Amino acid sequence: MVDELLIKRIRAGDEDASEILVRKYYLQIMRFCRWQCGNADLAEDLAQETFLKAFKSLDQYRMKGHFKAWLFLYSIAKTSSIVKSVLSVWIMQSPPIFFIMELMFFSPMPLLELSST
Repeated sequence: MVDELLIKRIRAGDEDASEILVRKYYLQIMRFCRWQCGNADLAEDLAQETFLKAFKSLDQYRMKGHFKAWLFLYSIAKTSSIVKSVLSVWIMQSPPIFFIMELMFFSPMPLLELSST
């Protein structure tokens, strides 16, 4: 079934149409989320959140372009915000590693040692 027709039915309150649309794109969105975050459980949560947010914002979809692309934009926003927050927590919990890497790769000390030989 064509996405635009499903969206019109969803806007009219047809829950079966929303289920059809979720089944049509869920696996693709979930795989994309898994590729983005690297965790299957988190990817399922992100995929569900993507659809919830998309359906809540369905009135903003102007039916220009493909619905799939619009849905992926929500997925990108959701996964990137989660990945950034997880990464920032990891960085905050592991500062010595980054400090050592900074000393190894960005410190002028190795350059001084090389120039003195």
